[in-house]
Amino acid sequence: MKAVFVRRMRVLLMFVSLLIVTFNIFGFYRGFLRIRLRNEEKNILVRRPIAASTLSYVINTPSTMTSSSRHAESHDHTTASRSQRPVLTLFPFSKTETMTSTTQSRPATLRLLKGQDSPCVLSDGRSRDDGRWYNFSDESFRFYAYSAFLDDRSSDRGGNNNNASLVRIIALGTELDDAELEKNIRRFSCVLHYDHLSGGSDPKPGRRTVVVPMVVKARPIGFGWDLNEVNLKEYIFTCVARSPGGGGSPPPRAITVVTSPDRLQSVTSCVPIEVPAKPRIKQDIAICVQASYGQLDWHRIVEWLEMQRILGVSRVGVYDHDLDPGRGLEVLRHYEAEGMVELRKTDPLPIPGKQQLLLHGTPVINDCMYRYMHSYRWILVIDFDEVLVPRRLYDLREMVGYLENTTAEKTPPPVNYLFLNQYYFLDSPPDPAVPTSHTILRYRKTPPTTRQGVAMKSYVDPQKCAQMHNHYCMGLIEGLDSSNVFEFVDASVGTSNHYKRCHLTAAECEDILRNTTDDDVVMKYSVELRRNFERKVKQILA
Repeated sequence: MKAVFVRRMRVLLMFVSLLIVTFNIFGFYRGFLRIRLRNEEKNILVRRPIAASTLSYVINTPSTMTSSSRHAESHDHTTASRSQRPVLTLFPFSKTETMTSTTQSRPATLRLLKGQDSPCVLSDGRSRDDGRWYNFSDESFRFYAYSAFLDDRSSDRGGNNNNASLVRIIALGTELDDAELEKNIRRFSCVLHYDHLSGGSDPKPGRRTVVVPMVVKARPIGFGWDLNEVNLKEYIFTCVARSPGGGGSPPPRAITVVTSPDRLQSVTSCVPIEVPAKPRIKQDIAICVQASYGQLDWHRIVEWLEMQRILGVSRVGVYDHDLDPGRGLEVLRHYEAEGMVELRKTDPLPIPGKQQLLLHGTPVINDCMYRYMHSYRWILVIDFDEVLVPRRLYDLREMVGYLENTTAEKTPPPVNYLFLNQYYFLDSPPDPAVPTSHTILRYRKTPPTTRQGVAMKSYVDPQKCAQMHNHYCMGLIEGLDSSNVFEFVDASVGTSNHYKRCHLTAAECEDILRNTTDDDVVMKYSVELRRNFERKVKQILA
């Protein structure tokens, strides 16, 4: 009898041990999957699991590891085997985007967190050196707003159910599943601040506030990250811009987010609402670059910007997340004075945590896109180590014209033109005939073009895109059919040339570097680029 009891106890202990191991594995897998989803940003454009690819977002010198290298390392993540990858879809939005809002009652608000007591000052947008994140959090939901924009694109098309302009809030929020996120959003109200009202049904001038419910649908623009066990994700939140003065009133000047209208007096800060310029004549191409930090290789910045100028780019939006003082920052200031660069700030978040730079990338890209949405026909999102190179034609404007002509019969026309990634690893032998101050002209050995879906970059139509990822448009404005969003460009037309050190395993890199071919497509720019580069370096050093 005693032996039977002992055997049963052993079986029970084995069963309990198995349960503990199972729960531990499950917890590990959840954490691992969160990191994998964040890593998958570079490989999101496929319907099936894809091979490993880790990418850096800023430039590194071939011979040294500077703080630019630290920047790259913070973005590079070792990827799992193909069998471990989650399957991600190409179309993360519905067939036709629609907007809904709610006026349901909201529960009592919890105590507001520190950092919400600065005064609300109405201004014409925020200055370039203002990189503040506005804290509208409560104890159950973190809400950090970076910027807000008036968006009248869908109202022009009759695409939203109020036929009114919208206010887009670019922000970070607590990462939740869809049901919990919607539950929290239903608690939030948008307080729109107006001044100098005239016309309409309320012609009396003076400052007014209008409280409207937040639109229930939040638009994700990234895959989130954990900071000190706080799960944050990148979103665009939307409010309808209802004016107290009727249709003839000016747009709101600022916005405050509260979890209940009666808490307006407790939250005194507000985000300036940017009203993007609408020039009579649009320019062709602007570039939006992710947040940058550390010490930039100034020679590479000069070469990169002069190459973009040759290719027909007229504006580059750059966001400073604690760039080190030095020649790299001076170069950006030089081009800012010329009007080629618009340099803005993005400050550290009000909560600590390693690698928080990963949460700044897509918010500043969307800030850039919304600023330029009426001024430029196309937005190109690339990094300082990437150049989109036409292979048949000379500049990007000619290539865009060619692509528009070849897709003219498609209805609706594409929103994204996606280009294959072409690596030029800095571990490969350079051309000794080209000065060491050059990278684009000096490194011309390349492995085969990366397959479709991996690390691709795109042209985006800013009149149609509502939420921008760092590779492609994730969702369209309200009322647009999303059946024909992506157009994959053949590598014979153009490629996204990517200059970086090999990021794979030592064995994989060794094999790749043994099987490269010479690619001289950039040499058609050699004379012009070297001349412009040398002239600009002399100006900067002077």
